[in-house]
Amino acid sequence: MSYRTILVYLDDDARTRTRIGVAAALARAHQSHLIGLAPSGRSEIPGSPWPPVAGPEFQHFSLEALIERARRVAGDCAQQAKELEVPSFDTHVDAQDPTPSMIQHAACADLLVIGQADHRAPTPAVPWAFPQHVILCSGRPVLLVPIKGEFPVVGSRVLVAWNGSREATRAIFDALPLLRAASAVQVVVFDEEDLDHGPSCPRPQPEHLLGWLARHSVIAGLSREPHRGRLGRQLLHKVSEQGADLLVMGCYGHSRLTELVLGGATRAVLADMQVPVLMSH
Repeated sequence: MSYRTILVYLDDDARTRTRIGVAAALARAHQSHLIGLAPSGRSEIPGSPWPPVAGPEFQHFSLEALIERARRVAGDCAQQAKELEVPSFDTHVDAQDPTPSMIQHAACADLLVIGQADHRAPTPAVPWAFPQHVILCSGRPVLLVPIKGEFPVVGSRVLVAWNGSREATRAIFDALPLLRAASAVQVVVFDEEDLDHGPSCPRPQPEHLLGWLARHSVIAGLSREPHRGRLGRQLLHKVSEQGADLLVMGCYGHSRLTELVLGGATRAVLADMQVPVLMSH
């Protein structure tokens, strides 16, 4: 398994250059083709516009402005990729909203790179639930880049959160290209409690996981931690304690009507991550 195609989400947010930088570094390291996706979004008319620009003409000009903005963002991405010497890249401008656009294009990518949602932003570039929807609906591993900090190295020291669930199993398999290239991999298991509460079923022993990783040329350490209540915070503390530059974990959640229901550890990490996080569902 390898990441032959990496898809990075583009908008005009100030963090886009950092996100492109992370994706570009991975593309160089894994000899991947990098695609920058710039959804235009769709224009929505708040209230009643001034009569001279009302109706179809207003919507036409508004959509044209959004597409032009997306083209500008895509052009900036192409310039940055060239400066960072990415060997193979291109950009796409898509006249859709960010969430359906990213999910649609994910089908032809091996790894998605998006940003952590910024709930404090007065005018967020994407809906607050954009990361959750992409993770739960894309069927691809998603690398989330925090809203603060710079990350010149991602994946040198990796912490893997393991509870034996389907989501954790999916995540560690999806992360294999990164784990093989890492200088240190540590698997953390929180005893007596799952990271998130999924359906009850027999779970493999962590020692068996280490053997499986070794057969994939990944030599990992194992850390067992007692459960002290708030597992998401414990996990983030472990990331800091280990000096990890990447966290790998499963994303437990589902959609109930229009509401996204996420596990507690998933919510905590999505809210307070300090290093990039690779999540799979």
